Amino acid sequence: MESSSLNQGDISVTDYFTKLRVIWDELGKFRPDHVCTCNSFSVIAQIKREDQAMQFLCGLNDQYNNMSLLY
Repeated sequence: MESSSLNQGDISVTDYFTKLRVIWDELGKFRPDHVCTCNSFSVIAQIKREDQAMQFLCGLNDQYNNMSLLY
């Protein structure tokens, strides 16, 4: 299952996040984060975390619509 098409559906928020996290971890094995002390890599890591947060929020059921306004 692709993470881009994953939605919460009828599972709990915890199970939904867990499924996303498993996919993100699998993807991370193919494209691991680089270890570097330069600012560019920390910015890239932050963007990746923001993308994952947005993906999680966008896949939540409609009852959580107000949550995406906070982000």
